[in-house]
Amino acid sequence: MSPDSTNVHAPKGKTSSQKFADADTKYKNQLQQMSHTERALKGLPYLANDPALVRARLRARRIFHAFNASLPNPTDPSDLPAGQQPQGIGGSSIGAGDSPPPDVMGDERRELISKLLGVGKDSVQRVEIEPPFWCDYGTNIKLEGAFYCNWNTTILDAAEITIGDGTLFGPK
Repeated sequence: MSPDSTNVHAPKGKTSSQKFADADTKYKNQLQQMSHTERALKGLPYLANDPALVRARLRARRIFHAFNASLPNPTDPSDLPAGQQPQGIGGSSIGAGDSPPPDVMGDERRELISKLLGVGKDSVQRVEIEPPFWCDYGTNIKLEGAFYCNWNTTILDAAEITIGDGTLFGPK
């Protein structure tokens, strides 16, 4: 780790109070001017119960609660074209000339995810997240393109998390 790095890694055996005191000493001039949000994003000690951070977490919880309670896009196997079987064991696959697979996310879920991540709806067009899904803030999750997230995923985004194009998350 370089001497000018912003991450604080204290030796084992130090208490939280000692780690905070070390960071206060090392970053004295910077810490006084940083919000707890800025501290968290830089990997410095911060107060998780800071009112701005609490409001941001509650905002995320309201959004992912609505997302987790939402229904998938109203496409059901009975809506398949004549002769096409549902996917799965014994099902048929979609051929090159067939229509694209249905959008499982749908408009409601896509709107909620774009709101949670703090991005435009266009940024989540190639994103599919299976509920339930949880995170700290949502706005610290940066997607670089297509992303599939299977069910029961938790992303702890107290610091920025970047997810590359074509990333797939499996279930727990």
